[in-house]
Amino acid sequence: MKRLFILIGFTVMFAMLQLSCSSNSYVDVGVNIGSNDLLGDVSSGSAYVGASMNTYGEWVAAGSQGIAFGSGNRSDFNLIPMSTGQADSDRAIALNDNGNFVAAFEHGIYFGDVSGAVTKIFDNVNGTFISVAINNNDTWLVSSEDGVYIGSGAQAPVFLDYVNNIGEFSHCSLNEYDEFVAAGSLQVLYGYIDDQDVVQLISYDPVSVFNDSVWTDINGYGDFVATGGINTLLGLT
Repeated sequence: MKRLFILIGFTVMFAMLQLSCSSNSYVDVGVNIGSNDLLGDVSSGSAYVGASMNTYGEWVAAGSQGIAFGSGNRSDFNLIPMSTGQADSDRAIALNDNGNFVAAFEHGIYFGDVSGAVTKIFDNVNGTFISVAINNNDTWLVSSEDGVYIGSGAQAPVFLDYVNNIGEFSHCSLNEYDEFVAAGSLQVLYGYIDDQDVVQLISYDPVSVFNDSVWTDINGYGDFVATGGINTLLGLT
């Protein structure tokens, strides 16, 4: 009888484990983890992709087939079909809490929102080593081999400077006060938008060399860090 109770106990535990590990399980903010919960194909495979999610569970993803977007549940999946460049080119995208996003890839810079509206605001971006950022003021920043660009909403961007050469890494970061940092093998570029909507820039020595990865971050006080293969730069306000 004791063995029978033990056997029944194991059977119940096994059934509960199967239920908890069902392929239909998911996190209720649109993050799908089961094989039956996949939303659809954003990329055709063997291609670089990008994705971003905001505080409210709205999300965007950029792949070789276009830009996908949704509002936090798997019944709301939409794809904007568009050419985003060759398979080995970058697709960078960032979403803010207003539901607006900036996307950059080989065929240009795009500004859009999670209703599906999208506007091309710049014709061309070199297709590799792209980094993007956007804040809740709809100010956005893009760094790539073609330089660093800053813009607001769907307005045409302003070219700032180059931070890396062709074939080299770059990275950029932006805070909620329109202060930003971008870095590559040529320089670290810190800047902000002043009260007259003029961009002010300060250049620092690079923290990386030609084949080094590089990374940046900036906080709400304007303090930033940039690091690469040869140095780490800390900027304190």
